Amino acid sequence: MVSAKTSIVGNRFLFTGGEWSELGSRDIDGQAERPSERARASQWLSDLKLYDYRNRMYQPELGRFLQPDPKQFAAGDYNLYRYCHNDPINKTDPMGLWGGPFPYGDDITRFFNSLWNAGPRATWDAQSVFGDTTGKLAVSEGQLATKQYGNNPNAGEAVRHEVWQAELTRKFGKAAAKAVGDAHEKRESDQKDSARDQYNNKLGREQGLASKSRSDSVERAKRDWQNGWSARDKSDPRLKEELKKLEQDRKK
Repeated sequence: MVSAKTSIVGNRFLFTGGEWSELGSRDIDGQAERPSERARASQWLSDLKLYDYRNRMYQPELGRFLQPDPKQFAAGDYNLYRYCHNDPINKTDPMGLWGGPFPYGDDITRFFNSLWNAGPRATWDAQSVFGDTTGKLAVSEGQLATKQYGNNPNAGEAVRHEVWQAELTRKFGKAAAKAVGDAHEKRESDQKDSARDQYNNKLGREQGLASKSRSDSVERAKRDWQNGWSARDKSDPRLKEELKKLEQDRKK
């Protein structure tokens, strides 16, 4: 049950203000309540009916942030306004900046899975925070594609994944790129989203086998989107086979 102490709405999936930090305890009106305990990192602004996550504001009735994620696609989500990839049961976001520095969300198991199977060089190059990496290139090209194709986040997500996998394949080989991609999707709760990403990852790896340079990988990814070869969204009928594979892997 969600009480008045933890939510202003009855649907717990719309409430996200219950994470804890070391700031000192507050109740939903921002008043000190239990100083000896850890506090919620978000603060309820009763006049505005918004949660203040410091980096952006959350509207509980809409179930979304009012500002895009400051980390953009580096947070690992094509939707820059939703909370924790729409998975509040398994993930929290006390700062409004969900997503780790590596392309494995907040799951360290995914990172070590990539490190073990793909190796340190490919794993490092896949991240989008430090250095001139493939991960950073993919995020940048995804942002540009979103704007280029009518502010369409699905276009940005498709291009980002294809560029990411194409360049990892060109540099480290198809097996290493696949290991990184699989680690990124490991334990993903949104199966349709994961199927879409894996479909585009596969296209990227195939393009990477023929790509001659960074710019070539980018052009190939954009051409796939323009020609309708990459997955258009999570409801794309071509994702049925990927969904079947994910379901089989989940049962193992």
